Amino acid sequence: MHQIAHDTDTCFLNRNISVRKVVPEDQETLRTWRNTHSQRFFYREKISPLQQRQWFTHYLTRDEDHLFMVLVKALPTGCIGIRLLDDHWDLYNVIRGVHRLHSRGCMGTALHHVIEFAIRRKAMPVQLKVLANNPACDWYKDNQFSVIKTEEDYIVMQYQTPSSASPNVITHS
Repeated sequence: MHQIAHDTDTCFLNRNISVRKVVPEDQETLRTWRNTHSQRFFYREKISPLQQRQWFTHYLTRDEDHLFMVLVKALPTGCIGIRLLDDHWDLYNVIRGVHRLHSRGCMGTALHHVIEFAIRRKAMPVQLKVLANNPACDWYKDNQFSVIKTEEDYIVMQYQTPSSASPNVITHS
């Protein structure tokens, strides 16, 4: 079970960017960002405050499920989740919630640190599912993800470390 995040639950910190575990006070910000970008999620309905609290309570019970807040110059800018499934880490809820000129590149930097955090915990492949029409597909490719499976509505991608072999690509129509 998760402990409530403290200042020591920081995955990455430098002069401009920090990545820390989410805290209960982040819930409304997370909900607002998620609802703003609801068409880019598999579940497209808007999330109510009650649904957000229920989700967060359940999230706190999962040991290898980590949701991080990305801060740029101490201001919440985005979030990135990563959870351990049976045979891989699953990247989820990657949201750039605030677009600021000085935040350009921060989500890519944060993404790589979250992936390093997960792989240090357990060396497993890192994958994600993304809707095929989501503009983030190109951003993931720019951040070392390759398509390993294509379905009608979504794409499965896997993080490619410099030592990774080329993935076996499976295409379904």
